[in-house]
Amino acid sequence: MIEAGSVNKALFDGLADTVDREAVLAASRALLAALADLLTRAQQAGAVRPDLTATDLKTLMLGTLTMERQSTAPPGRMTALVLDALRPSPTSGDRAADGWTEEPGAS
Repeated sequence: MIEAGSVNKALFDGLADTVDREAVLAASRALLAALADLLTRAQQAGAVRPDLTATDLKTLMLGTLTMERQSTAPPGRMTALVLDALRPSPTSGDRAADGWTEEPGAS
């Protein structure tokens, strides 16, 4: 998804004035819902750190796209580093240890 996104962003930027914004918003909401479902399954399988949220994941994906485009490292290096950060570690389930007690904006 990250590799394709680098190419697709240039295409999207070129077509930005002709895009149906409501359709883009609907697609964005659908993507977030699908990410949440996949993330939940990965967390239940123990493959992804338990404190990661779907919003975190979407933000990391967008950041990784930018890093891949800007980096002078070999293609895929930034993605590999981010993927390593998503894996569980002995302390990744303890958000309080990192100063996180709730999702930002949640009340």
